[in-house]
Amino acid sequence: MADLMEKIVDFVISTQYKDLSTDVVTYAKNHLLDTVGIITAGSSSEGISAMVELANEWGGKEEATIPLYGFRVPVPSAAFAIGPMARAWDFGGVHPDANEHTTEYVLPAALPVAEKLRCSGKDLILAVALGNEIISRIGASVHTITGVSMARTHSVFRVWGPVIAVGKLLGLSKPEMIDAIGLSYTQGGCDNKMFVDGVLKIRAQHGLVADTAIKCVYMAQRGITGTRKVLEGEKGFYEAFYPRYDLNWILNGLEEKNFIATKTIIKGYPTCTYTHSSIETALECIIENDIQPEEIKEVKVGVNTPTYELVALPLESRYHPVTPADAQFSIPYSVACAVVNRKVFIDDYLDKALKRQEIQEMTQKVRVEVDPDIEKIDPVGFAGAKVLVITKNGKKYDKRIDHVKGTPQNPMSSEELEKKFRGCMNFSVNKLAETNIDHIIDKFRNLEDETDVSQLVKLLCP
Repeated sequence: MADLMEKIVDFVISTQYKDLSTDVVTYAKNHLLDTVGIITAGSSSEGISAMVELANEWGGKEEATIPLYGFRVPVPSAAFAIGPMARAWDFGGVHPDANEHTTEYVLPAALPVAEKLRCSGKDLILAVALGNEIISRIGASVHTITGVSMARTHSVFRVWGPVIAVGKLLGLSKPEMIDAIGLSYTQGGCDNKMFVDGVLKIRAQHGLVADTAIKCVYMAQRGITGTRKVLEGEKGFYEAFYPRYDLNWILNGLEEKNFIATKTIIKGYPTCTYTHSSIETALECIIENDIQPEEIKEVKVGVNTPTYELVALPLESRYHPVTPADAQFSIPYSVACAVVNRKVFIDDYLDKALKRQEIQEMTQKVRVEVDPDIEKIDPVGFAGAKVLVITKNGKKYDKRIDHVKGTPQNPMSSEELEKKFRGCMNFSVNKLAETNIDHIIDKFRNLEDETDVSQLVKLLCP
């Protein structure tokens, strides 16, 4: 009897572009466009130039391009540099059941390979859709039961998404794909203390995952064998990290080629997804009631337990963020930005923005607590939020949102996604011409018609 990972690999090997529904193709194209925008914005972020310089200094065959910089380096080195750009602003899509980022892990590995091979747009859509699907299904099998916490989350499975995508592009056989997955097991681990410390490793680890995924695929192609039965086997992923899991998330709809990754959230804010309900609820409450910052005495925010643990604690870094990463994982800081600025975007998380006195003062007025009603609706995932704004003259304004913009229940429109994309372009390390930006949007909207992905990459270089 085939083990669980063999069933997953059978699904990946047998699925072709013609098997994808219109919804899956649209989902993949939207997230590809979104992630390209995020990569562009991340290109100017702290630590990125160092990663790019390392990749360029190491040299080697000029196989793939580092977008926005233009250096041509070996495929794994390009992925090493692109991965941190995709993560830098924590702006990439997250699957709500898996509680995991998807395309920002998969595309940095898939894009350099697709460029080198001069794959078609359909090839890239298929590879990324499959890579995202595997992350979504494995993540959902554990996180719908356990939730997510910095102390208990072991997302080593995220590396299998880019492995699957790259393996599909390179046409790996079933034994080779199993070897590649086995080779990458434990190589894509996540040190969740990095989120507590707010260090640049949060960005850098995406490059390490993408680089590892590509190398493991190439190794498998050359006969290097990897761990077997990595999910259910002795000392496999489930036994080692998640003894409680739900295989229905893996198996349901697999043979029918039904994709669950289409539920993936497109983020409206460049922060941890667990802050989004608080941000949007506060933002709408302030705007709807035209409350001015100087009128506010206190802002109370109610969330579920995982949200409180992830983005309201520890108190010191959440109320006094020192780094952009600190701020991106802080409900008090992010809500303060929403209240004072009536918007939340990348510029609110630049180093200079963290020092604004009016934001620092408002941050201290935000109080976060676990709310029983929110907890009841969703005790482990991306729940909604309640906000109560109390003014200095005693007036109270409250608001509750259960599904923020970008979720499956409240999807982002094409116009809203394009607005986000164009906003990201303003933060590129090297500005792209408006004609390039227009062409990128058009070509990713019609990606299935592209015959050579390498031509798209050229548009990402000034």
